[in-house]
Amino acid sequence: MRVLLVAAWLACAVAQAQTASPVPGATNGNPMAVGKTALSRQDFAAAYDFFSRFRAENPSDKEAIFLEGNAALGLGRLSEAEGCYGAALAIAANLWSAHENLVQVYARLGRWNEFDSERALLHQARLTHQAGIAEHGTGAIDLFTVGNRRIVVHEYDPPDGHFHAKYNFAELDAQGKLIGWISYESDDVDQISFAKNHPKEEAAGGRAYSLDSYTPKTMTAGGYLTQTHGTIKLFPDGELPYPEVRAEVMRALGGTNR
Repeated sequence: MRVLLVAAWLACAVAQAQTASPVPGATNGNPMAVGKTALSRQDFAAAYDFFSRFRAENPSDKEAIFLEGNAALGLGRLSEAEGCYGAALAIAANLWSAHENLVQVYARLGRWNEFDSERALLHQARLTHQAGIAEHGTGAIDLFTVGNRRIVVHEYDPPDGHFHAKYNFAELDAQGKLIGWISYESDDVDQISFAKNHPKEEAAGGRAYSLDSYTPKTMTAGGYLTQTHGTIKLFPDGELPYPEVRAEVMRALGGTNR
């Protein structure tokens, strides 16, 4: 599968503004530059204060409302983030980044019906080539912790790479360094038995899946690249709902399903 490069800021699973971050301390004629700079520095408290004040003076500015939601999400104020994204969508229903971030909010709140509804809406927007959304979804959909490790989850829509990865659970240490990842994927080799045992599901596009663990590639003393990979568990009877995949990953990492 394609290796996901995870930067430290991604551990917060906060979608950034679609405009480029400004030079720190400068406004460049952009009245929201100070708040965007705070977001780019992960100073979510300062960003939240800025965008809350800015929104009070500009209540119809969808970008400011969206960015206030990002700051709230970074602070873990999930209900406030949900309210901001909802307000931004009331102004611009096709603000896809707000829909994408609502997926994260609902996952972290365990509101799985709303989580699935937002994902279905985004999937349909990609299928129908709506403006403003990428044809291939690769965004973060969830964030949880196991011990002192943070797990950032990305969904690939459609499944990606040689092994048709659907979910990538990137494991980060306390400093934001990538330790490894678990992939929920669908290797073509597993589809032979699936088609034999579940012909109707296979004809409808169903596939068998597995959980596989990976470590980042490292260089040996002899100058060779090495990487470990192992299968954790097979799911030969078809795709699991995301909450069940999440629970399996938490168990594999030694955590508790919550």
